[in-house]
Amino acid sequence: MLDELQSQFFESEEGFARALKLYTDYLKAAKNYPKFEDFQRNYLDLLDDATEPLEVGESELIDKVQDYMTAKSRAEGTYHENIYEKGELNKSALESKIENVWLEIKDFNDFRRASLLDPITLTEAIEKYIVAKKTNWKKDGDSESSLREKYFPLFLEVVGNKATDKLTKADVIKYRNTVLNLPVNRHKVSKYKNLTIDQINAQKTPEADQISKRTKSNYLAKVSSLLFWLESDGYLAERINSPLIGVVKMDKSAHEERDPYSDKELSQLFSSVTYLEGQHKFPSFFWIPLIGLLSGARENEICQLEISDIKFDTPSGLWVFSINQDNPDETKKSVKKPTHKRLVPIHRILIDLGFLEFYELQTALGERRLFPELPYVRGKGHIDKFQRWYNRTYKNHCDIDNKKVSFHSLRHNVINYLTHKLDAGEDRTAFYLGQKPIGGVQAKRYLKAGELINFSNVLQRMDYELIIDFSRIRHWSEQNFAVKLFEQQATLKKLQELMR
Repeated sequence: MLDELQSQFFESEEGFARALKLYTDYLKAAKNYPKFEDFQRNYLDLLDDATEPLEVGESELIDKVQDYMTAKSRAEGTYHENIYEKGELNKSALESKIENVWLEIKDFNDFRRASLLDPITLTEAIEKYIVAKKTNWKKDGDSESSLREKYFPLFLEVVGNKATDKLTKADVIKYRNTVLNLPVNRHKVSKYKNLTIDQINAQKTPEADQISKRTKSNYLAKVSSLLFWLESDGYLAERINSPLIGVVKMDKSAHEERDPYSDKELSQLFSSVTYLEGQHKFPSFFWIPLIGLLSGARENEICQLEISDIKFDTPSGLWVFSINQDNPDETKKSVKKPTHKRLVPIHRILIDLGFLEFYELQTALGERRLFPELPYVRGKGHIDKFQRWYNRTYKNHCDIDNKKVSFHSLRHNVINYLTHKLDAGEDRTAFYLGQKPIGGVQAKRYLKAGELINFSNVLQRMDYELIIDFSRIRHWSEQNFAVKLFEQQATLKKLQELMR
């Protein structure tokens, strides 16, 4: 039975046991990644989130067990602050938390073994895992197909279709070693395509022939998640996924392998003939780069904006962007993590360039989406058309041939500006831009009025002085795309007059 303190945080022994198991992995991952950036990238960002109001996702469950452990350690006088301080691991705090959680876990060993389910084959286990997890996946994404066709087939090929009670840590180590030695396109490259996995393992694959670090990381993470689920649901007597954790150290995630734009490149982007002479063909081509530069919002977050996502926040008295995934089946909007849902003040420079007037016109025209010219593409969301124009056409038009910059680089520019030029601090900047603050995994969905005003006050000071002269940018109503919009408005007014 749960004691009085445990009952304040957890409804059942099963839930408490699951939380402790998850928290153990959390602490192990922290030990493997001394820098918080690496910890977030290689562990926190891989946690599953709840999809239903009554469910508890892994991030929330870690929050809950941390709150419980904090309350207990405070009562016992063993409390330590966060395991990360200024982005670096606090080893003494970590060791204390590991010791405390180990004492908790020892009391649940009997419970684990008593709750074991009858063994099933690995193929059956994979099927159950996918059924259990797919409710959290995007309906138009490739999560299920990649697991069925790529990641899990390799695991089955390496260890065989064993019963779950026969899976061992030695099997997991064999799989890990296989992944680390796996050739790229092994079914197509002539010197590998006729070899079995055991034959490939018997020889050292040249590093130049191996799959990339990122692909290795994905192979290990997907199977690690499967094994963790099997143990949590009672199909494995012990945790055997530890050989897969922290093996491949990724310096940066895919979208972060970008530099911020240099001052010269920013000037090239926003002082181009296209901006200064009003040559933009579509509203999205004009507004989205500006919104990215003046908000730090992600590309998909901007491209998918609905008219209803432009709001006047009465408590703060501010116009804001609402970043959300409301009604995803209808809107096709998505955010990857709960912390991405947020309100972002609309910068005064955008307002000066007529953003609210543009928004009002789109509203009057009956548009549901702010940028209806960006079609939804399965697996890519609404970014495909804009992304192709920006990367293939506009960057070249601006004579920017730097391969290490992309639209996401604008977000880096905002982070650098807020953190270094305006001294907003890493924690506060992360909080504002929809990242997990360095202090821990807890984050709020929306800022309160006072916090939103503070965010706006900081954001409005971000003016890129001496880099970009925004006064030279043609007002949106003088851009090429505006002609068509005004024609639509005139036609609509005539129809309305005829219907009176």
